[in-house]
Amino acid sequence: QDAQVFHEKLAGLLLELQGSIRVFCRIRALKDSEMAEGQTCALTALGLDTVSIHAGGTEERFVFDSVFLPGTQEELLRESNDLIQQVGEGGNAVVISYGASGARKSFLSPSKSEGGISYLEAVAMEVFTVLESCGPAYDVEIVTSGLEVFDDVVVDLLGSKPSSGRKT
Repeated sequence: QDAQVFHEKLAGLLLELQGSIRVFCRIRALKDSEMAEGQTCALTALGLDTVSIHAGGTEERFVFDSVFLPGTQEELLRESNDLIQQVGEGGNAVVISYGASGARKSFLSPSKSEGGISYLEAVAMEVFTVLESCGPAYDVEIVTSGLEVFDDVVVDLLGSKPSSGRKT
């Protein structure tokens, strides 16, 4: 009981220090075809939390909570662990993947090299593991959704029927 109270206080302190929002940057490796064409990456990781973008002869720097080059699902999961604990304790979490069409925002998708499991599936399994450790004393309701927004059309990715989406 004392360990649980200590854990909750520690998790609360961490959340207070970091805030409830994490912004990660995952830089994908160039495709073989892109390298064959002589393309180069406009992004450079400058340490664990900073990215430099080179365009038009100028440089811009951006700071994130973490930068992955490109990183593994396991590394992303480890970095998300405090948010997963927060969900297990009744909090909320949202994962947003942003990038240009065709940019292979595949960290949300199953990866053959990582056992065919997606980041979101791994997060869901970890949430259930956390909830199971709480025992039967809690009444739990989990609500999830998966949406894609493209060209002002919202598509429910978890819907039972394929849909053409709807304009917002």
